[in-house]
Amino acid sequence: MSYMPIFVINIKNLQYNLLLMKKVIILFSLLATLQSFCQVSYQIADTTKMWNTLQFGLGSNMVHLCGGTYTHKITDVFPNDEYMEVMECFDSLQQTYDYIGDIREEPATKRVFFRLGEGLPEGLLYNFNLQVGDTVHVVNYYFNYEIGPMICDSIDQVEIDGELKNRLYLNREYYNIRADVWIEGIGSTYGLMYSGMGAANFAGGRNLLCCSKAGNTIWMDSLYLDCYIDAFYPKFMSHTFDTAYLGEYYEYQLQIDTGDADSIEIICGTLTSGLTYDPITGIISGIPTQLGNHNTIVTAENLQYGFLTDMIHEDLSVVLPTSTRVIDQAKKIRVYPNPFISTINLELTDEAGVAYSIEIYNPQGILIHQEPMRNSLILNLTHLKKGLYFLRVKDADGNLLAEERIIK
Repeated sequence: MSYMPIFVINIKNLQYNLLLMKKVIILFSLLATLQSFCQVSYQIADTTKMWNTLQFGLGSNMVHLCGGTYTHKITDVFPNDEYMEVMECFDSLQQTYDYIGDIREEPATKRVFFRLGEGLPEGLLYNFNLQVGDTVHVVNYYFNYEIGPMICDSIDQVEIDGELKNRLYLNREYYNIRADVWIEGIGSTYGLMYSGMGAANFAGGRNLLCCSKAGNTIWMDSLYLDCYIDAFYPKFMSHTFDTAYLGEYYEYQLQIDTGDADSIEIICGTLTSGLTYDPITGIISGIPTQLGNHNTIVTAENLQYGFLTDMIHEDLSVVLPTSTRVIDQAKKIRVYPNPFISTINLELTDEAGVAYSIEIYNPQGILIHQEPMRNSLILNLTHLKKGLYFLRVKDADGNLLAEERIIK
């Protein structure tokens, strides 16, 4: 009987220890849950994400000029610091990055700040905690601009990486003009570092092409459907016209590089009397009836993008025929390959030993290359730029015997 109290005391101690262990487990579980919540609540400061932004400008007649694509990423160089470094890259291989500043995020308030470097002032880049009707002032030090007041006009949701995220539509105060669109976890649709750009008088245009996380694309622009763009297509390979001769048949083939464009349209402006443009073949042809320089505009449009990507704005010159253009049609010249890369082969069907002169002219009619030839010749034209040229064969007296258009 004397051992019974000791046995009872041990049971109570065991119960107390089990209760204490249960509390500890619950506490660790709560801490883990809180830590997990804090991690997923970060919207921008994520070292596994990358943002690709397209930059472009506008030329004559609203032709879009591509400035290329660059990438942003965030690195946590000092884990114990509240700031993280923002890196920028213009390299398509994403190998060379430059430091552009620091980013800081407050998960509790869903606000994101940016500064150009240690010790420099920070500005508000994002506030994903806005409600409809709220006003926000962005101070974007990346392009050194304090954005005027923007009002949250509306909010909807979009799925990002399997989760529904808020998409905030911001208008300029007093103007009711769309200034920006912010997406939680992504940033501005102008680009990560271009928050508020639509409300600033900023030169050029920007579009966020895509955002990836751990190598997987989690958001892509619905217009471009591409993460990297370095040129807008279609493009014209030559931006000048051949000279036309009054009363003689004229034909000019537009040389077009379609690139990755799926749907294009080429539109030719007013032509001089006697000439027409065939949109199927891309050929301007006919017999010109008026002398002079005739202003002609040809535009190329990418129908997927919905904007012009190139333009020819030049005079099409119609001049009187000259005696030097009388060509012996019986004399034949073989030119290959055409188009060419660096060298071009010439062959004339004539008696051996006869001397000729080979001349190369640019589209402006300027002689840029000349050398003698017998019956055949391999021309090395590596030094020429890509484009359209005119090759002429002349005899010893300077008479034009043959003429060909060549394209590099």
